Amino acid sequence: MFSSSAKQPLRIAAAALALAGLLLPQTAAAEDLPLPGKQIAVAGDSAGGSNWTFGVAPYVWAAGIKGDTAQLGAPAVEIDAKFTDLFDVLDFAGMVVGEARNGPYGVFFDFVYTKLSTAFSAPVVLLFDDVEMETETLTFTAAPEYRVFESQDGTLDFLGGLRVWGVRTEITTSGGELCKRTAKDEEYWVDPLIGAKGRVNFTPEFYLTGWAMIGGFGVSSDFMWDAFGGFGYQFNDSIAAVLGFRAFGVDYQDGPFLYDVVQYGPVTGAVFRF
Repeated sequence: MFSSSAKQPLRIAAAALALAGLLLPQTAAAEDLPLPGKQIAVAGDSAGGSNWTFGVAPYVWAAGIKGDTAQLGAPAVEIDAKFTDLFDVLDFAGMVVGEARNGPYGVFFDFVYTKLSTAFSAPVVLLFDDVEMETETLTFTAAPEYRVFESQDGTLDFLGGLRVWGVRTEITTSGGELCKRTAKDEEYWVDPLIGAKGRVNFTPEFYLTGWAMIGGFGVSSDFMWDAFGGFGYQFNDSIAAVLGFRAFGVDYQDGPFLYDVVQYGPVTGAVFRF
């Protein structure tokens, strides 16, 4: 659970969402969710090869979140939570990035899923006594890529593809005059994106890696962006470790649903190539 100082704004916001979701008229509250995306460098050698090679990198992204969100027909709520605030209410997180490559051609993918939940007594006098809130967020990125440069000093790839976003919130109230009530809101959408990723080799073991992507362009989100930079250590041809920092943002609105946030924080992961 959050510390008392960090919990209070979240609890008041959740209680307001609960009240709005249960008392305001419900019009098509469910739509499509946003998915966040993330990659740890899996740049590999494609020199002269015609066979497929693969890289998979499970990782941990200690991300905080800042921005504005509106769900369940309630007014927009400002969010400003560090990862240390969110960790206590984290139920599950799964993150993996990968790449399949054949010569200069490749496909990049990234998957991020988190589930948060909290329960507390209503912070103000309302028509209910207790509140349970569960939030799930998901992003999946798939992007074909083309290698425009490769040497012993590093690589550079251009990519273009899609990112799927998903956000789902469920609030259950109990006690008081309303007894047990549940309100749900969810949204899913897909953004086109373009970008580049690369690697610079300092020594056979140490390297710098990163990427930059932009997208949305008003197709679904007004705009989205994603940037990562990190240092890697190559233990052997098959295993490497990466430590860096990642941030991405998205500005999406559909009717009363608003998701205008930035997520940011350190990243650590292991890269396996085969």
